[in-house]
Amino acid sequence: MADKVNSIRIALSLGGNLGDVASAFDSAIIALSKEGLCEIRRSSIYNTAPVDCAPGTPDFLNMAITGGW
Repeated sequence: MADKVNSIRIALSLGGNLGDVASAFDSAIIALSKEGLCEIRRSSIYNTAPVDCAPGTPDFLNMAITGGW
């Protein structure tokens, strides 16, 4: 990685409510790492109720990650 002075820091919010969301988060983090994102830090996964969605919409899983290039 470039020195910290010249690195690009990012923060991403991830969320989903269909399928195996936790595995999708892991796959996204692995893909970002393969593209050079390093020093990855991840939050816990939070379960949140849907807002302004159709009745019966499943709860969402959400998390945040940070890292740098």
